[in-house]
Amino acid sequence: MGREAARQRERRAVYHAIRSGSLHRRAPTPDEVAALFRAIDHRDVKAYGVCTLAALDLDTLHPMPPWLRQYMPGAERRVTLLGYAALRRRHGAVKHLLVAGAAPTLSERCPGGAIESEAEDARLREALSRRYGAGIASAAAVYAVELVARLRSFAARDAARGASLPPCSVCGES
Repeated sequence: MGREAARQRERRAVYHAIRSGSLHRRAPTPDEVAALFRAIDHRDVKAYGVCTLAALDLDTLHPMPPWLRQYMPGAERRVTLLGYAALRRRHGAVKHLLVAGAAPTLSERCPGGAIESEAEDARLREALSRRYGAGIASAAAVYAVELVARLRSFAARDAARGASLPPCSVCGES
């Protein structure tokens, strides 16, 4: 049996720590955030690898780059890395961020996440990231997260314009 490369052994340890929840994450510095935004814009896959992202707290809101706000009037002022990658439709970045444990339900309007139940949030993260081999196919998970981000930006735009939503057809709440 051949020897395992050190890089592969490190990656396996990181994936195990992500699955078990034993990672000690730190808040990214402003320079790291700017570098990750730039990497997402330029599709630099090496900059947002899972081993790099595993050390960072991915569930923090960061200011939206100002150049993007002029193209998206009424967009949220703060966004997570996952939300930004989804808005920019960077499939590779979204996939890596999901696998690294980024929360898909965080936004400026729901900073604590849109799902209140911890168990349901954990099930959603497992299904989207395929941590245990089961769940949604990667392409479908990325597509779903991108659609939610796009709908979230439409809702923020409509709220900024003062438009009200029609009542729900099921429960009648608006």
